[in-house]
Amino acid sequence: MSKHPGDRHDGHPVARFVALLETELAGLVDAPTWSLDAAATADLVPRLAGLVAGVQELEARVVGHAGVLDLPGSIGARSLAAWLGSDHPGDRRRGSAEDSAGR
Repeated sequence: MSKHPGDRHDGHPVARFVALLETELAGLVDAPTWSLDAAATADLVPRLAGLVAGVQELEARVVGHAGVLDLPGSIGARSLAAWLGSDHPGDRRRGSAEDSAGR
């Protein structure tokens, strides 16, 4: 049984991607980076930046769709920004990038 309410929509490619990313990232929590050599590190930094940009673009599209569906209005929020800042159902944010950068 899934621990994420959104996983019930795993037939959609976006939901499948998010579930896969969550699983894979959870598996890397304790993966050491000290064992990466200079060449691997130099290769990974721009690739990771590209992945972050792609995920941010996908997030923007999904948030825009939330506005089309009026999900903010469904909880009485007056805007997408208010909805994103609320404890709305499905809010899985774990903290800012600055919080996790110190790992």
